[in-house]
Amino acid sequence: MMSDRQVTIDAIAAKALMLEPGECFAAKVETGDPERASDEIEESIERQHSHAVELLGEAVPLDEIGLRVIGRGVVVDRVGPDED
Repeated sequence: MMSDRQVTIDAIAAKALMLEPGECFAAKVETGDPERASDEIEESIERQHSHAVELLGEAVPLDEIGLRVIGRGVVVDRVGPDED
């Protein structure tokens, strides 16, 4: 069974993969290290991305998703191909 933390990490990653270019959101890290949370979110994004490609044949390009730690939160954003 997945922990509440892992469910939250996976939900954040799933939301990241649904962002349109130019959209962003922030997730507050209630407990633990925000840098560690960012790393876990990144791993989950990569895992879910590979599953999306297997199931759907395509997914948001990983290089368009950015993660930043600001204070006690993680900001997730998506740039368009022209914004790299």
